[in-house]
Amino acid sequence: MDVIDMAGKVGFAYLMFSISPVDLFRFLNNMVVFDKQHKPADIGAIYVADYSTKAWVDAKKAFFVIGSKTLGPMNDPNLPAFTTREAADAHIKAQGGKVLLFGEVTREIVKGLSGGHNH
Repeated sequence: MDVIDMAGKVGFAYLMFSISPVDLFRFLNNMVVFDKQHKPADIGAIYVADYSTKAWVDAKKAFFVIGSKTLGPMNDPNLPAFTTREAADAHIKAQGGKVLLFGEVTREIVKGLSGGHNH
């Protein structure tokens, strides 16, 4: 994290690179464990990589697929993100699952995707 002074205004930049949207939601759902100085309301932007194109997409506008055959980097259940509903639906047709929007990814859902790991 960097704290920068810009013309008398103090701001901060926090960059978190995660190998999985699951880890991103673990952070967001329990931020106090990872960052005791800031709250979720302090976050200005959240991006995830589109599973198919690898392009950055605003996480709050992304379509996440839960319950597909696609495994995450540690062979755990995954939560691949897509820029469009059509891309998410195509993934579901090939791999199964259902679409969730950002606000629908609850702490309970993330906990169920832990794959037995306590991150």
